[in-house]
Amino acid sequence: MTTVVSAIIATFVTFPLLPWLLVCFVLLRWQPKQKAIRNASDWTLPFFLLAIVFICYELWPGHGAWLAIIFIAVLTVALLLFMHWVHPTGTPKKKTTAAWRSLFLIAGLLYLFLLGAAFLDRVVFA
Repeated sequence: MTTVVSAIIATFVTFPLLPWLLVCFVLLRWQPKQKAIRNASDWTLPFFLLAIVFICYELWPGHGAWLAIIFIAVLTVALLLFMHWVHPTGTPKKKTTAAWRSLFLIAGLLYLFLLGAAFLDRVVFA
């Protein structure tokens, strides 16, 4: 049973688009399309962040994971400060939600870029 659970978690971390699609399809049954996509993006951001860390670790074994973690932390703080600068009178919940969703977009693009770089590194230039 433990191996099945660990295999499912490993698959979700390796391919974060899969849990996003699963959550999105499940939520589409009970929520409007736009809200389902937003909630799926909110819930699956940790999978994208973990995938970025693991891809960086595979591409640069020495310090790739630490650099990715530091980059994500700095990016998160920068997004929170930017949202505070753009909406100084907004509620903290709205600012955090906007930063969280912006981080999802950046993490998704970064995941696709790093996936392409890993493919080139392992398959083309190997």
